[in-house]
Amino acid sequence: MWITEHFCKSIEDAMFLLNIDYTDIHCGTDSLKYNMEQLGDKGLPWVTIPSPLMSVCRLFKPQDFLFFSMLHPGEIEKLMQTVFERTRENLIRLLEQGAGPIIRFGGAEHATPPMMSPADFDRLVVAYDKPLMDICHEYECMVAVHCHGNIRHAIKRFMEMGVDQIDPVESLPWGDISLEDIREITKDQITLTGNIQFSEICDSTPDEIKKRVHGIIKTAGPERLIISTTGTPLEKLTRRQYDNYNAMIDAVLEYGW
Repeated sequence: MWITEHFCKSIEDAMFLLNIDYTDIHCGTDSLKYNMEQLGDKGLPWVTIPSPLMSVCRLFKPQDFLFFSMLHPGEIEKLMQTVFERTRENLIRLLEQGAGPIIRFGGAEHATPPMMSPADFDRLVVAYDKPLMDICHEYECMVAVHCHGNIRHAIKRFMEMGVDQIDPVESLPWGDISLEDIREITKDQITLTGNIQFSEICDSTPDEIKKRVHGIIKTAGPERLIISTTGTPLEKLTRRQYDNYNAMIDAVLEYGW
């Protein structure tokens, strides 16, 4: 909703980008160091890295990208490979500067059903994200993944990729897999974050939120579980939203660890 015009209107536009001389922009780490110092021992900083798929997909209108990925797979692969190489360079530079302990990837949701098939997910997410995640683990960082929607196939691949945490874990009826099944698959490898839909924060009562939190902890916790909303407000909180956020936190403190 914030993009008024995408960079590429056609696959030819995207191919033209590959012919432009690339200027390597060094990632500035001054702000990263400052924020880590300010945070101190009050939390863990997350450094978000766009998956190559995200960088390529968002060159186009979303529906155009889906068409191009089917009609021009060779060209899309060229874009993916180029973005992968540049992302890898920047990731290593950040890691060498001390980024971590959590590196978070975003973009896998662009290849989940109903937009794309499991085979597409393997081709566009697993093939490009796993080598980057392996680098993070080599630097002794944990890997987090942001992925909305239908994750039944994706979550099995995340296990194989060595992912340490996923969010926002949208289970039934918002996703295509139950929270019980998600926990059964992830076992004690992956920390689950989320499962309170932001729509619930908008529409529920504090008592309903507390019951939901209690149910989530009984099903998937208390270990390897972080309860949060699946989205965040983009505007000033209403009174109900404020009360429900507080109810969620109070319930976690009451029922969790």
